[in-house]
Amino acid sequence: PDAPPGRLRRLHRWFTGLTTDRKIAVVGLVLAAVPLATPLVSAGYDAVFSDPALVLSAAQNDDTCSTAWRVAPGQDGLRAALPNADVHALTRWERDRKITHLGTVESSVSIRGNLGKAVQLRDLSITVLKRGAALPGTNQPTVDCGGDGPPELFYVDLDTLPVNHPVSASYLMTSPHQAAARKAAAQYTRKPMRLPVTVSTSSVYDLKLIGRSQSHYVEWRATLTWWDGEETHTTTLDNDGQPFRVTAERR
Repeated sequence: PDAPPGRLRRLHRWFTGLTTDRKIAVVGLVLAAVPLATPLVSAGYDAVFSDPALVLSAAQNDDTCSTAWRVAPGQDGLRAALPNADVHALTRWERDRKITHLGTVESSVSIRGNLGKAVQLRDLSITVLKRGAALPGTNQPTVDCGGDGPPELFYVDLDTLPVNHPVSASYLMTSPHQAAARKAAAQYTRKPMRLPVTVSTSSVYDLKLIGRSQSHYVEWRATLTWWDGEETHTTTLDNDGQPFRVTAERR
């Protein structure tokens, strides 16, 4: 019997949300457990592993050029290593919560259409998942690395947003509560994010997503809403399955 389309769509969304190493593990389990010759597995395989209509990469910027760090208590030995640490070490220390982005946290987003057709990016919403007191620790400032700014920029003040309630970029870009964020974004040389925007298979849309906190510790994520010409979809932007994290200085 044919597999229900709705079930396959849910399976596809679940699989595409996995990290690369988990995808490899799932493939190994499927190949070992069930022959691909069966109709159900063949249909599932095609649905899960076929190319998506949109190709997106989103990576939190764990470096010393674009961000300052808050070093957790008891981790002062890391301060000497931070200026010359590579991205792998910084990502590991951030995941272990030995360091936290201070003031702002940036994510680089790159998007293009796939399957021979364009997609339309319609909205980007921001959801604050948790807000608490700013974290204790010591500060490690940024290192000046030079280079150009992002092609397009969306800068959001997380302190003004409600918790566990998505807020649309279309509102944030005109909200008086985000006036300070728009002023901070003006220091960058690139233009602000524009939506809706159509992205073809021959073009790439690059966005720098920046969340700021001046008073709290905040965990948050973003959700991109896009249209493939037939259906509307949503894609979560976060730190490889974990929320973006940023802390203000303690006052």
